[in-house]
Amino acid sequence: MARTRMTLALRGPLVAVTAAALTFTASGVAHAAPAAKALADVAVDLSADPPVVGTGYGTTVTATVRNQGDRPARDLQLKITVPTGFELFGTSSSSALPCTPAAQVVTCTGTADLAAHATEYPITLSLEAMAPPGTDADFDASVTTTSRESDTSNNTATRTVQIVGVGTVQGNVWNDLNGDGQREPGEPPLNDISSIQVINPDDGDGSGVSNIFDGYYSFWDVRATRNIVRVTLNGSGPWTFTTPNVGDDATDSDISDVSETGSVIIGDSAEFNVTAGGVVTIDVGLVAKSQ
Repeated sequence: MARTRMTLALRGPLVAVTAAALTFTASGVAHAAPAAKALADVAVDLSADPPVVGTGYGTTVTATVRNQGDRPARDLQLKITVPTGFELFGTSSSSALPCTPAAQVVTCTGTADLAAHATEYPITLSLEAMAPPGTDADFDASVTTTSRESDTSNNTATRTVQIVGVGTVQGNVWNDLNGDGQREPGEPPLNDISSIQVINPDDGDGSGVSNIFDGYYSFWDVRATRNIVRVTLNGSGPWTFTTPNVGDDATDSDISDVSETGSVIIGDSAEFNVTAGGVVTIDVGLVAKSQ
């Protein structure tokens, strides 16, 4: 029997549709799925200064609002709650998100839409610590918009700020004439160093001085946290560090050489904890460079 070839007439343009873009009714008829709608996505971050060193000291907390979505965010509102133990005495913001403080809450209301993928000028609160050392306080922030959002899990943020006490870090700088790493009678004090710093290794914050007097230095307002002492010498000068930690901790040197270049020689102590009202002694022994 001869085979009959059948042809189908196509009307209209040929359209290619991927399977992922199709939905099917119960009768098996395919329909193109609607495209996902672009939405806003506002988020807030909180940052803060390092731990406050005690009652009466100032600090700042900063809130940053951004729109991570693909549509503008309308009627933006940010609220920051200041915890008990801190007194607000100043707020910095832009005209696009002006702020009004009331009791322990700062409310900032947007004056215009926040464009897609845009960030508002940061809002900074200037504060004074009123609580005693040892207090941990949580700052909370929340942001809202009347626009539909793709994600609301990032609309809040919390930052814990510590109020810590202060202690003293002090020490002697001397010429270790016999190079044994021990400070002994007759070995003279030295002032010939570039700088001494006390640094928190967690955040790099700290204090520094540029001069040593009669071979003695003292920092009386060091935060009661982890710290190191960093000493910088002139790389072209006559001195380098003596061997550290070789004997009695009351008389040996506590600084180890960590880096040398043609211009500077840097030495660090081991990490140590400062306690509120406590005193830590970190001594620095120097020896003449070999000729």
